[in-house]
Amino acid sequence: MEKQKNLDELIQTAIDGVNHINSLTSDELSKWLKSLKSIPPNIPVGSRGTQLITYEGYRALQDFGIAWRETSPKTKRLVDKEQAASFAVKVFGDMMDGKAIEGTPGDQKAKKVFKLLLNERLDALAAPVLHYYPCKIFQNSFEDEFNIGPVNFYARKQWLELIAERSEETEEIANEVFKHWFEETEVSTDRAKGIIDFVGDYDTIACLEVEGHEAKQAEERAKTVCRLAIDGLGLRMPPHQFSNIRSVLNGPFEYVSRRYFQRPEQELSWGVSWNSFGITGEVEQNIRFIQNVESHREILGVALETFILPDAMNDKARMYQQWLEALLWFGEARRAEHSHISLVKYGICLDVLTYAKEEKGIKELASLLLGMDVNDEIGTLGITLAKLVNKIYKEGRSQISHGGRLALMEDMPMSRYQADEFTASILIEYLYCLHSMKDDYNYASFLRDIPTLRIKVREIY
Repeated sequence: MEKQKNLDELIQTAIDGVNHINSLTSDELSKWLKSLKSIPPNIPVGSRGTQLITYEGYRALQDFGIAWRETSPKTKRLVDKEQAASFAVKVFGDMMDGKAIEGTPGDQKAKKVFKLLLNERLDALAAPVLHYYPCKIFQNSFEDEFNIGPVNFYARKQWLELIAERSEETEEIANEVFKHWFEETEVSTDRAKGIIDFVGDYDTIACLEVEGHEAKQAEERAKTVCRLAIDGLGLRMPPHQFSNIRSVLNGPFEYVSRRYFQRPEQELSWGVSWNSFGITGEVEQNIRFIQNVESHREILGVALETFILPDAMNDKARMYQQWLEALLWFGEARRAEHSHISLVKYGICLDVLTYAKEEKGIKELASLLLGMDVNDEIGTLGITLAKLVNKIYKEGRSQISHGGRLALMEDMPMSRYQADEFTASILIEYLYCLHSMKDDYNYASFLRDIPTLRIKVREIY
């Protein structure tokens, strides 16, 4: 009841703030405006323009939005504090515009309507939205759709069919774009030109539907999930292939790179290099790759789902999200221009996986996931597991990021390709074991059962 009373008091303060301004004479209003050192607080009220309000009233509306956000898990999930504050101001203005009740709010009915209107608008914000992100996965693309869990990848023709199904108006635009792409006709509408510019030279569109989140949050989650889907697919390919993947989410699409230089007493020189993007290989080879990683795509998709589902998370889902955080750093490491920056990010990736257990925790996790002692030599690298982790985490991540080691134009503690190979193998093993464990496990339980989980993983995959 106390929380309800506080919310009612905040609304009343906002109402009083409006009524006070409206009660001022012209001279009093002019004097008040001149006394202000900034733009006067005001509320947008639709067709009526704006409504002035006292500072106390405006702050009360913002405080109401923040307090109202705390009243339910659903509200907290849909909007952050800043959005909740702005949302309350906007809905209050809509109510004053007569969209909820006639006249200026000023009684108990207005308070009740304001709260109802807030919840109605919030439900409308959470409607499902399909987000689109053009990308270039393969140099020689194929027409077959494929998915990575909730993220679907369509060729241009399939995507146009998809958007055409959603409305008659979109169908006309899609047909115009189709004729331009496949019949080389000219386009006449701005909407069609906009789509063509949006897709650009990309030939594949990543699509993800998100619901149960406010529009801004939904877009951020969609971007993140689609980026992680591509990064997760990249775990099954070497870094030089992954670097050829492009999307609107993580890098420019420039076919031509130019450079200019000049030697003493010589004319300006220049050079041009042509860039080819997308994973190389024939169409049949690319199709086989997608088919061969079907299980990987399925498991990765389960992890991605936890990032967009609005429901409360169990311990296993939280571990999936922890893994996704690590994958985000892995993708950034691969995209880093400088080797020392990539080494720092590989180290952060491994640290995130262990819940910040640092070098000791990384050694323990890697030893369990790879089924080897920390003093055993790892693969063809010629160094022990313990030494490898030390080079990535202590000599790389810690010393470089904290300024204990100069990195620019200096030799790195180890090759970024060795760090990439090791980190990718840990991420893959971790994900597959995590997928095989029980829902009520936490990280400590996970570590304990990794030897058993590894056996299960080998039997299934």
